[in-house]
Parts: sequence; C-alpha cells; structure tokens
Amino acid sequence: MKKKTKIIGVAVLALIALFIFSSTRKKPTEYDTTRVSKQTVLQQVSVTGKVKPSEELALAFEQSGKVTAVNVKVGDHVLQNVVLANLSSADTAASLRRAGASIASAQADLAQYQAALQNEQVKLLELKSGNRREDIAISEANLQKAKSALDDAQNNLEVTKDKAATDLQNVYNDVPETLETAYNTANTAFLEEIDPLFTHDTDYDRLSFVTKDSEKRNAIERTRINVKEVMSRFQSDLQNISSDAATLDALIVSEKQKLTVLRDFFTSLSAVVDNNANLSLSNENLYRGYVNSGRASVNSALGSLVAQQQALSSQTANNNESIQAAQASINAAQKAVEVALQELDLQHAGARPEAISAQEARVKQAEANILSARARVSQANADYQGAAANFNKTILRSPIAGIVTKVDAKKGQFIASSQAAISLISDADYEVEANVPEVDIAKIALQKTADVTLDAYGDEVIFKAQVSKIDPAETVVEGVATYKITLQFLQKDDRIKSGMTANVDILIDRHDDVIAVPARAVNTRDGKKFVKILKDPKIEPQEVEVETGLRGSDGNWEIKNGLALGDIVVLSEITK
Repeated sequence: MKKKTKIIGVAVLALIALFIFSSTRKKPTEYDTTRVSKQTVLQQVSVTGKVKPSEELALAFEQSGKVTAVNVKVGDHVLQNVVLANLSSADTAASLRRAGASIASAQADLAQYQAALQNEQVKLLELKSGNRREDIAISEANLQKAKSALDDAQNNLEVTKDKAATDLQNVYNDVPETLETAYNTANTAFLEEIDPLFTHDTDYDRLSFVTKDSEKRNAIERTRINVKEVMSRFQSDLQNISSDAATLDALIVSEKQKLTVLRDFFTSLSAVVDNNANLSLSNENLYRGYVNSGRASVNSALGSLVAQQQALSSQTANNNESIQAAQASINAAQKAVEVALQELDLQHAGARPEAISAQEARVKQAEANILSARARVSQANADYQGAAANFNKTILRSPIAGIVTKVDAKKGQFIASSQAAISLISDADYEVEANVPEVDIAKIALQKTADVTLDAYGDEVIFKAQVSKIDPAETVVEGVATYKITLQFLQKDDRIKSGMTANVDILIDRHDDVIAVPARAVNTRDGKKFVKILKDPKIEPQEVEVETGLRGSDGNWEIKNGLALGDIVVLSEITK
C-alpha cells in the first residue's frame, strides 16, 4: 500500500512538472503575412462636388510668350485635346531635347555600369580559378584599345571646342547688322513717323499743336532734344564696333537702354496728343496713329536686340553642353584605361588572396555604381518630365469638345500668362465643381481623367469625366485652404441632373503589372525603406532594403527593387 501511494505521488509530481514546462516554453512567433505578387497600383485623389450646368471656358496659356500660331476662329467646332494655339517654344523645346539627351546619357551610363559589374564578376571568377596566357594577351589588347579610345575622345574634345568657338562667333557676327537695323528702324520712327507733330523753324523742335498743359508741352520738347542726343550716341556707337564678344554683349545692353528711353518718349508723346487743345478729331486720330506706329517700330527694334541676346545665350548653352559631353567621353575613356590596366595587373599578378579581396571590393563598388546610375536615370526622367511640362505650357489645347466663341490671341502678339486667349462653350450639358485640399492640388493637372458616381444612382453607375479647369485662387472652406476644380463629363447622359452630389475619383497615376505590397509592410529608417521577409516560420524574419515607387490610394506600394515574386512579406506580429 505504501509503495502504491509512492508511485501515485511521483506521477502527480511528473504531471505538475510537465504542465509548468509546457506553459513556460517559448512558442514560435506568429505573423500576419502576404505573398508578393504583381498588381495594378492606382494613385487617386477623391473629392465630393456638385453637378452644375456647363459654362463657357476662357482658356489661357500657363506662361507668357509670343503667339506663333492660332489654329481656330470663332464658330469652329473643336474636339477634345485639339491644339488651339502655340507660343514661341524654341527655348523650352531645346530644354526638352537636352533633358531627353540626359535620359539617354544616364541610361547609357547605367548600361555601362551593368556591363562593368558583369566584367568585374567574371574577373573575380577568373582570379579564383587561375589565369591563362591567352587571357593576358586579351587584357593587353583591351588596354591598347582603351588607350586608342582615349586618344579619339581627346581629339574629339578639341574638335568640339573649335566648332563651338566658330558657331558662337557666327552668331556674334550678326550683332553689328542687328544693331544697325535696330538703329535705322528706331531712328526712322523718331525722325520721320512723328515728324508732323513738330515744327523745325526755331533753334529746336517744337510741337505743331497747342496743349492744355504748357508744362507737358515744355517737357516733351526738352525730352525730344535729349532723345536726339541719345540716338546720336547710338549712331556713334555703330561707327567703331569691335569684334570682341564682351564688348558686343555690353553694346547690346547699352543700345537696349537707349531704345528704352526712346520708347518712353513715345509713351509720353501719346499722353501729350491726348492733352491737345486745338486739334480736330481727325488730326488727333491721325497724330495718335503716327505715335502708335512709331512706338511699334521702337518695340520691334527692342525685340530684335532681345532676340539677338537669346540667340547668343542659346548658342553658349549648346556649346557648353557639347563640350561637357565631349569631356564626359574623355572621363569615361580614362576610366576604361584604368580598368584595363588593373585587369592586366591582375592577370600578371595571379590569384593572390589580397588580389581576390581587392576584386571582391571592385564587384561591390560596381554594384554601388549601378545603384547610383539608377538614381541618375530617375533624376533624368524627372527632369524630362519637368521640361515636358514647361514645353506643354506653350501649347494651348482644348480640354473639352466644344465651339469656339472668342479668339483674343493673335499671331505675333505677346500674351501674358493667365490672360484669356480663346473661349469655348462645351458640348456637354453639365459639369462638376469640387474643392480640392491644398495638400492634393499639386497632383492634379488639366485633362486628368476621373470616375464620377452620383448619390442618386449609387456606386455601381460610373460616369467618365475630365479635369477642364483649375482655379489658381484659394478658397477657404471651414478654415482649410482648398482650390476649386471643374470637370467635364465626357459623354452626355440624361440621368445627370443639376444639383446632384458627385463623388469624384481623379486618376493621378497608374502602374500596371508591378510588384506591390501593402504600405504597412514598409518601414522607413534613416531615409531608407525596408521590408521583412519570412523565409522560414521557425526563424526570425529577414529585413531587406527596397526601392519604392508609386504609393497607391488603396494602401498598396510599388516595389521597384528588393523583392521577388512569391516572397512572403511580414505585415505584423500576431499577438495572442
């Protein structure tokens, strides 16, 4: 009996020990995960607005400039996105071409670095496996080829510099003729076009009519004397024009100032004509026409000097770009020579441990170069998008299909930004007005498409619309700065009624078939992005650095580099 009791006691103690062990043993951590897949990432801005009857649109350029083309007239029916008018775009087009060339250059650098990485990896493999005589011969041939390429690049730089100097001098050669033409135009306007307004029977020119204000009369007569002296100095400057570039630059600036004085004289003279006391209406209009014609001639002369300055500036920029590109080729060729020398040294040195370590370091450097080159490609793409945006500001497109009701822009005219150029009436019956918060307005641009649902018909009925207008002035709603936008329905629909509440989802960007994960899986530390990957449920997740792309409105985030399809990404720990 005592033996049986003892056995039972031992069994109870064992059960207690087993319970304590199982309750205190650390259980594996469980995680909420998702498998990496390809998705469509959408970035949208969602706002609520009201349906209202469509109104006339007064379209304006987003920047100031000279109108080079007007493609429509009043009464024309235009389709959506048709080009209505253009501004002078020489500078912005050149910037766009340079930005495109920068993309090509950055992509070429990336391809070069990728090839360099492969080359360094092959070298590392060869070092570890030993060298062959034919490999040494190949390395020697590569070195000679790299040196030859360096010589070619250096010769090309000299040729480029000579051509740049010649091209710039050709533009400077036009300066004397431009100055002389400007002088003749302005001097004719001053001495001939307004000659009927003055008499010449005294020691100095006097007005040929009476003014209500004698002080204005005296002032304009004194100013005419001063302008004569200014134009005389202008003529004197043309007698001994130097071919020195700096002198010509200074001369253009100086003559522009003289023409500005002459233009101001015409402006004052116009006011004096308005102040006349004895001219008939017909003579007053005639004199005013003389003054306006003369002022237009002076403005034309001024414009020719501005154009000459712009031509010099553009040629200088093109020269700098060409020389920089040629210098970049030399830098690349010098780097290729260095690489070829290192390769030959490695071939001769053999597979020493320190050589292998050095080559491994070069592989890592090549990998780092690729990351840097990818960043430059991204920057070049961003610069191109900015240049394209500036170029598009010189093009006035119709955001809607409609009828032209007014054309204020004229070819050859200088038009200010936001000044109404062309007005349209939309074909659509209704539009949507909505207020966009300040934090989102920068994402929205004209012609962005949107899905619109109306409360009256629920979320299943979707109407297509497009942004047609963005109000530049802020509107404060409940203490929050907002900006009013207008959207045009792309198709007529009898179900749309004025006053209906509209829920608008404006598509900002869309990336199809890309690797994406929920945004809550991405952590930021020291300016870098990280994601945890679960390779084995029994071990801790591995943290990897990733390169992110578009962040979607649905909570997903595009991953450009760092993850592969099928990876299991940790979203959070499961707490029990």
